[in-house]
Amino acid sequence: MMNQELKHLTHLLNDLHQQTCDYFEQETDFDVVLLGCELVALIRPFIAQKITLEIKAALSFVVHLPEKRLRLVLLNLLLNSVAALAERGSGHICFYFA
Repeated sequence: MMNQELKHLTHLLNDLHQQTCDYFEQETDFDVVLLGCELVALIRPFIAQKITLEIKAALSFVVHLPEKRLRLVLLNLLLNSVAALAERGSGHICFYFA
């Protein structure tokens, strides 16, 4: 059930991104740690309690990249990891920014 909800959420978020995505997005400076925290907060309510999420990073890690694209890449990576671990029943996901 949770796996189906995650797949549905992924599909909806990808559709939303495709509708709003500027393929020539300019690179900007942003804090990737904050981005990771936002994504973890978004996904955490939808995953089984036996799957843990963790972020290991400095207080701030500023990068110069296309933010929307990186957000989508990290979200898909996170959702795919959660889906794979959901099949096993438990696991640990760690975002490590260094």
